[in-house]
Amino acid sequence: MNRTNLFFMLLSCFAICSSCQQNEVEPTTDNETQLNQLMPMIEKQMQAQEAIKSILAFVQELKGQYLPNGRATEQAAATYDNVPACAKVTTDVKNKTITVDFGTGSCKTPNGQTTAGQLTLTIVNQTIKVEMKNLRLDDVSLNGAMEVGGMYAKTSTPEISVIATNLQVSYNNSTSTFNMNLKQKWQAGFGTPQSQTDDAFLLSINGNMVVSEGNFDVSTQKDLQYKGSCDYITSGIVQFSKTDLTARIDYGNDTCDNKATITVGSYTKEVNLDDLY
Repeated sequence: MNRTNLFFMLLSCFAICSSCQQNEVEPTTDNETQLNQLMPMIEKQMQAQEAIKSILAFVQELKGQYLPNGRATEQAAATYDNVPACAKVTTDVKNKTITVDFGTGSCKTPNGQTTAGQLTLTIVNQTIKVEMKNLRLDDVSLNGAMEVGGMYAKTSTPEISVIATNLQVSYNNSTSTFNMNLKQKWQAGFGTPQSQTDDAFLLSINGNMVVSEGNFDVSTQKDLQYKGSCDYITSGIVQFSKTDLTARIDYGNDTCDNKATITVGSYTKEVNLDDLY
C-alpha cells in the first residue's frame, strides 16, 4: 500500500469518527433530570390552583344570588357561566348557609366543566366558609374547607383573600395536601359575575404542598395575571422549593398564549400549558 492510499484511509477514519461525535446525544444535565422529576408536582399545583380559581367563581356567583349582604335568601336559579342549572341549590336562611349538590358526574357548567359532589357556603361575620365534599371539577377532586374574605367589600376592585388549611386535592390517582394563602386582587369585572369575559385580576400565592414528590413551599415571585378574555395566565412567576432545590415557572410578559418556561438551576425548558392544565 502506497503512502497516498494510507493517507486517505486515515483521513476517512478521522472523518467518520468526527461525524459519530457530532451525532452523539448531549448528556442530560443534573438540573434537567431534576426538572423532569418535578414536573408531576408542578402539574398537581397547577391543577389545584385552577380548581380553587373555579371554586372562587362559584362563590362569587352564589354570593351575589343567594347570599347578598351576608344574608341567605331564597332565589330562583339564574344562568351563570359557572354554576350550572343542573345543580340543586338548598338554602338555609336561618343559618346563613347554602348547599350546592352537583350530583354524581353528569352535571356540566355552561363552559363545559364536569362537576360532581357538594359545595356548602356558610356566612360567618362577613367571611364565607366554603366546605367541599367529594367536589369534582373535571379531573380534580377536593375535600376540606377554605375561608374566603373580602367578597363583601364595597368596591368594584376588591382584594379577595383565601385561606385553605389541609385541603385534600386528588388528581391523577394521587392525593395531595395544600395549606395556602391566596389573594385575588381584582382589576375589572368583579361586579358582573354572570360573565367572565370582562374579568381581570392578579393572584398571589404563599403556602405549602405535601405531594408524593415531597414537601414543597410555593410562592409567587411576581403576581399571576388572569384575564377572562384569555384561557391562560398571561404573566407572573411561581416558585417551588424544598431544601436545596428550587424551580420557577415563568408565564411571560402579558401575552395570551399557551407557553411558559420552567427553570431549575441553569436549565430552562419551554412547556405547553395545555399539557399541564
